[in-house]
Amino acid sequence: MARAKKARTRLDTSTSSPAHGSAPRFLDISRIFLLVALVIAPLVADDWRFLHLPRAMFEAGSQLGQAFVGQAFVMVAVALAACALALGARAVRWHPAMRWVVGLLGWSVVATATAPRPFGAFIGYPPNSQGLLAHFVYFFAFVLTVSLTDSALRIRWMMRVLALVGGGVSIVGLLQTVGFDPLGGSTPWGVSRSYGTLGNPDMMGGFLVFVLFVAIGVALTEDSARWRIPAWASAALCAAATVTTYSRAAWLGVLVGFAVLAILAQRLRLPVDRRIILSVMAIMLVAAVAVSLRPTTRGGATDVGNRLTSAVSVTDPNSAARLEVWSLLLEAAAQRPITGYGPESITLMTEPIRSVGSTSTAAPDIVWGAAHNIPLQMLSDLGIPGLLLWLGVFASVAVTSMRRLSGWGDRAPGARVALALVWCGVAAYLADSLFTPSSFVATLYVWCALGLLVAPSAATVTAGSPTTWRALAVGIMAFALAGAIFAVRFLAADVQASLGYDKRLTPARRVVAGDAAVALNPLSSRYAVIDASALGDRTDELANAGAPRAEIAAVFDRALVEAQRAVQLDAGGAHARTFLANVLLVGANRVDEGFRPRALAEAEAAARQAPTDTATLYTYAVVLRSVDPGRARAELRRILKARPGYVQAAIELSQIEIEAKDFGAARLVLSKAAAAAEDSAGRAELEQALSYIP
Repeated sequence: MARAKKARTRLDTSTSSPAHGSAPRFLDISRIFLLVALVIAPLVADDWRFLHLPRAMFEAGSQLGQAFVGQAFVMVAVALAACALALGARAVRWHPAMRWVVGLLGWSVVATATAPRPFGAFIGYPPNSQGLLAHFVYFFAFVLTVSLTDSALRIRWMMRVLALVGGGVSIVGLLQTVGFDPLGGSTPWGVSRSYGTLGNPDMMGGFLVFVLFVAIGVALTEDSARWRIPAWASAALCAAATVTTYSRAAWLGVLVGFAVLAILAQRLRLPVDRRIILSVMAIMLVAAVAVSLRPTTRGGATDVGNRLTSAVSVTDPNSAARLEVWSLLLEAAAQRPITGYGPESITLMTEPIRSVGSTSTAAPDIVWGAAHNIPLQMLSDLGIPGLLLWLGVFASVAVTSMRRLSGWGDRAPGARVALALVWCGVAAYLADSLFTPSSFVATLYVWCALGLLVAPSAATVTAGSPTTWRALAVGIMAFALAGAIFAVRFLAADVQASLGYDKRLTPARRVVAGDAAVALNPLSSRYAVIDASALGDRTDELANAGAPRAEIAAVFDRALVEAQRAVQLDAGGAHARTFLANVLLVGANRVDEGFRPRALAEAEAAARQAPTDTATLYTYAVVLRSVDPGRARAELRRILKARPGYVQAAIELSQIEIEAKDFGAARLVLSKAAAAAEDSAGRAELEQALSYIP
């Protein structure tokens, strides 16, 4: 294969018009900030105990940290590019595919404005944080990539960054699979599944299947050994970590990626030689070694045979859960087929219509924040027009880039191979996205990849009126800086929320942190709940200490205000209303008995909103117990029938039986729940409660 020449050849004959003064310097700095965003965002971790800190940094998890760190750097890059335009760089690179991207962003704004819960759609479900703000980040990342990667060298640099970061994240994942987490954290996925810095093995797999092919593309087209060897190492690491995520969708994505490579090699007459064949064989060898890295338990989550079998089994718990949420999304989409529910509003749309079957496929307190199917989530979030625009972006990029690659003929073989491998990565990501949730990092990388694919075909557009051009640049700069400030504020808010949520701290300290989180991000119902919870605990603390009634009432009033605000922000959501019922119950116990009827009314309203959500029904039963123990007993029995291993419900029911002096019934309740407990910690808690019964 003829190697690419050190990548100095322009990929496009149209280049930016000469800029004046400091404009070129600002453009160069903008490119650096875009690359820094791609480097830093995937490496932001949630748990910082490897630095000997006693808690996780972010309350909502690493996804929120990655989303807002990425947003901050991308928005600064946009501001710098706009500054260059204002200083004299009066030309931008434009591609027709941008019309689809602009249309998708515009429709996302419409869907957010018309959403039943606009504030939630603006930010997105907190652990994922892919609301409207993230859509703006993806849009600007695409535009910046098209505008700033105007030569083969710059395209190559972005591919190098994507490839090497993927290798770094893979190292973390591979260490996890042999029982050592360099981040020092804990995970519900088990030590033998790689989840890297993304906190979820499925999201990790979706990220790796993309960067794997980019790394192969870099390795096949680099002249210099100082880049070629690290790229091959990164590809090997990505391949191994893809296996050890034990993500079935990621495995499918790799197969699809190689199938696309075979098709492109034939259609585009790629210069296939022994290196491509050897690379495929090497990937297969690495996969085999990765499987043998750690002994597996037959039938477990790291049993390759079991994972492959369960992938096509509708009775597998994971498959059943996905089918359940997909059916809910289709039902919800039928109710709002045009504008949808707003970006990442899945919790709002599924709570009222969850079926009884969901209680057997999800934990009692589960909140579905992702559909595990990106096209289906686009349909429910943005409606039919949004889904068509999203598909239109990929179709437009595919048509244009394939035409460009075909038009090169036998010229620029290195560039053709590199961009073909980028397409393989995009195809692998799309295949994976049919069965797994999206991560901010993987989505950001893919949008940058789409920009890379059309960059060689982009044309330069020169402004007409300098005054109009400068005004537009200043407007974009102001918007981008505001976005960066939003990101920094939201990051600081989540750090404060993690303190407010930390039960090891005193209620007074948690109240200070909760107040700070709400002040920094007043749009989050989650932070309002955290603040109200800290204030509720402070109310209990003051009451237990015998504080003056007026002081207790003042603190409780603040808790009630925050709980009510959470309900307003989470309009239509049962979980915030359930929490409000809990706060009112604290008020009934500590301040005024008159709060009890209102607590019951809110609990009943939440139960009507989510009639099959066992966590909501449990809160209703707890409030009901203080008014009518008989009805509470019946409600708890109904919950345990649907979810036999629900620890809190079993303990609550046993307490009712103990108060009725029916110790045999209490023992029977706890024994049945212990036998059905879903984890050892829950079983131990039930057995301990059983030991206290006389």
